[in-house]
Amino acid sequence: MRIHVHNRFSAHQNRFFRSEIQGLGHEVSILPDGPDLAYRTQSERVRGWAALLASSWKKSGQTLSAQPRPDVAFFNTHIEAMIFTVRRRLARGLRPRAALASFIVAQPKGGFSRWLRRAYYGRVVGAVDLAVCHTPEELDRYRSWYPKYAHRLEFHPFGFAVDPHPEVESIDARIPDAPYLFSAGRSSRDYETLIQAVAGLKIPLYIACDSRSELPDRELPPNVTVMRDCHGPKFRRWMRSAHVVATPLRPVLHSSGQMVVMEALTLGVPQVVTDVPGIRSYTDEGRAVELVPPQNVHALKASIQKVWSDDSLRASLQKHGHSYFESHLTRGVQWRTMFEMVSGPMDSN
Repeated sequence: MRIHVHNRFSAHQNRFFRSEIQGLGHEVSILPDGPDLAYRTQSERVRGWAALLASSWKKSGQTLSAQPRPDVAFFNTHIEAMIFTVRRRLARGLRPRAALASFIVAQPKGGFSRWLRRAYYGRVVGAVDLAVCHTPEELDRYRSWYPKYAHRLEFHPFGFAVDPHPEVESIDARIPDAPYLFSAGRSSRDYETLIQAVAGLKIPLYIACDSRSELPDRELPPNVTVMRDCHGPKFRRWMRSAHVVATPLRPVLHSSGQMVVMEALTLGVPQVVTDVPGIRSYTDEGRAVELVPPQNVHALKASIQKVWSDDSLRASLQKHGHSYFESHLTRGVQWRTMFEMVSGPMDSN
């Protein structure tokens, strides 16, 4: 089977990605390049999405003009998938099937905007031939929302890759000498509960977050430091050197927090994580991390103190977490499963 994968990796990342999917039994072509959608301001966000539109149009044309054409094309964003399926309707001959590798419907609070977003994503799942969800709860929810297309929705966890870039080792990240608690992320974080849990403890907490909306708008305790410029190799060094990683999550309906959890698993850092819908698929039902109930200051405080002081527990979490990651959560495992999904019969639009 011939497969095109549309991604936005750098040349270095593409070499690494290609090595992960070699030997999976298919002829895979990677269409690289495109904008980095990480943004810090609204203007950067607008420019990034405009660049993504242009990149998606260009790469969809490359796939549809390829000789021979692929059987399947994979996309990481709904924009890329929708542009491709629009252009596919005009193509003669073989029309490659479209697979969306990450289908997430974030739900805003407002009633009309919520309805509009749900309706739009119904068009997305109706246009593609496969849409992969990343938690069992999301799969059930989306199948109930879009029963006509339920057979096109499947579940598999995110796959995470450990990029052996030399910058990780050489960067001067100015790591503290004393043990510290580390937290990170900008999506659906409950930093207020975490900050309350560590207030008064003799445990320094460092939070890597550049989104002001995720952080409490008040003076922070003296043992809490927010780092707004902690990305890439610097971020990885801070996480790897942490005594414990805490990921406090709000109980939202869409996927959040899994990437930070998986990166800490690869680095062998003991973790305390909020037990929200979907997170158990990434923690071996709580055996790879210490799970705590959401928005519970006392439970979070007790778990942090427990993992912080119990050497045998930390060692157990490190060992089990790394083993579970290697067997279930690598990017190679994810793409092997997704290739199997498109190898069987699929509806063609």
